[in-house]
Amino acid sequence: MSFTTCLQEQLRLHPNMQPQDVIKLCYQAARGAEHLLADTTRARAYFDQEYAATPADTALPLFEPISENVARVNLAAWKAANLPSEWLFRMFVHTASVPMGGAELLAQYIAEASALVSDMPGWEEALAEWQAAGMPAVHHSENYRAGEHPAYRIVNARFMCILPLIEHLYRSPDVRVIAIDGRAASGKTTKAGLLSAMLDAPVIHMDDFFLPPALRTEERLAQPGGNVHYERFAEEVVPALRSRDAFAYRIFDCGEMDFAGERTIPAAPIRIVEGSYAHHPTLGDYADAGFHQRGRRGADGPHPPPQRRKDGGDVPHAVDPHGGGLLRRLWHPRTGGYCAVTMQKTTAALHCGGFMIILLRHNGQAAAALRPRGRSGSPWHGCR
Repeated sequence: MSFTTCLQEQLRLHPNMQPQDVIKLCYQAARGAEHLLADTTRARAYFDQEYAATPADTALPLFEPISENVARVNLAAWKAANLPSEWLFRMFVHTASVPMGGAELLAQYIAEASALVSDMPGWEEALAEWQAAGMPAVHHSENYRAGEHPAYRIVNARFMCILPLIEHLYRSPDVRVIAIDGRAASGKTTKAGLLSAMLDAPVIHMDDFFLPPALRTEERLAQPGGNVHYERFAEEVVPALRSRDAFAYRIFDCGEMDFAGERTIPAAPIRIVEGSYAHHPTLGDYADAGFHQRGRRGADGPHPPPQRRKDGGDVPHAVDPHGGGLLRRLWHPRTGGYCAVTMQKTTAALHCGGFMIILLRHNGQAAAALRPRGRSGSPWHGCR
């Protein structure tokens, strides 16, 4: 969604917008929330106070995108959805901790806004005054405050598309272990990272369990899911997942084709396992909630070509810093057959952020169907 489209929607939703509010929108769309979190303790106290004073309102949309990367979350709508305020604050903190765009992107958004609202009374004067002041962050206008009663937090727009998963998990307070499986490069790591930020849950990556060369026999690789060292995962991870205590497991570096130290998983009430083969049948039902992420529009087609740098080289991958070649040769081609077997456990489907999330099981049993809300103004509008 382009910034111009977002601004047009904001003007429609909020007819009390003044030039100052358009400038604020541009600033937030480009810079995110980083300027709002100088002191986390004070920010939390102010958030709790504002959240308590904001009445629930089902008429407001949960998310209002203000650029392709940033959205406003209405506190009143979040409260109406009965979702924990702690999750929203964590989303806000996570967003503020990640640098967004700089002066160049802000200038681009100002230019787009000028083309759209040039006839707004006072626009040119307000813009010139703001630029002369050094283009600082600004407050909402008095007209906007009086007419719109803004109460929101700025979050990464990607959070919009994991809320269906979050709502399901919120309805299941006994969940302690979440497993996200699926084809390579389908978005599992991204969604696990967002879930981790919101739930304050550490992530165990299946990429750390690449099968060592000594075990890569033809017989082993002929097995669906034989490409992962599931025996080591069962030994080093599964017994510790429910303890809530810290533990560590060895990391296998497929770039060096050798073990490379340990990864420590801190003490936490919830753990997330993500990556291809997370639902390997030999591991049993170790997860309370298991999801399988398919490709866009639910297709498990051929793996897309690698990204390329401007110099022609492969963009490095987190598990293959040498450019992705090993992953494409040894990992990606083998996920298809495994996923076909895993998908036989499908019990429900949820379109989520351009992908299809399949709920495989919940607490070892077939899960009830997920029914995301798709009406305009609902929390999941625009994420199908």
